[in-house]
Amino acid sequence: ASGFSRKHDGFGTLVRTGPTAPKLGAFVARLHELFNWTARAALLYVDRKTDDRPFYFTIEGVYEELHEAANLTVRYHIYAPPDGPAPGHGGAEGGQGGGAGPDTAVQFIKANGRVVYICGPLEMLHQIMRLAQCEGMTNGDYVFFYVDVFGESLLAEGHREAAKP
Repeated sequence: ASGFSRKHDGFGTLVRTGPTAPKLGAFVARLHELFNWTARAALLYVDRKTDDRPFYFTIEGVYEELHEAANLTVRYHIYAPPDGPAPGHGGAEGGQGGGAGPDTAVQFIKANGRVVYICGPLEMLHQIMRLAQCEGMTNGDYVFFYVDVFGESLLAEGHREAAKP
């Protein structure tokens, strides 16, 4: 959580290992600066409030860094996987809620951003990218980043069906 990076009395002895959400956010903000992506960004993530919410806390660093960037609109959408709903809710800067799968996610992307960060299970990425390809969104007008919290993409089978990303 980004709150832990602001070490006050209660967190003065906190030690982190591995990458942190604020560091990821700083890296993403640098990408936006480097490529002059100054208009808007879209974040899609899974947020199951029944677990420790790893996707939410990972994407939070990206949201906070981009939200603080000048003249950049950041919108987010909570993705509800077909295997079980993620509770939807609105939020501060343009939260769009949740409760639907890839169709709603692709419509959200079309309406809210050209630079897209997806954080969730690998199958979520596959579903969204297959639909985005069908909608003609993979021809260079959009940039998609997959934030792979658990390294699932590194474990994926090397032989996918031809139509799968």
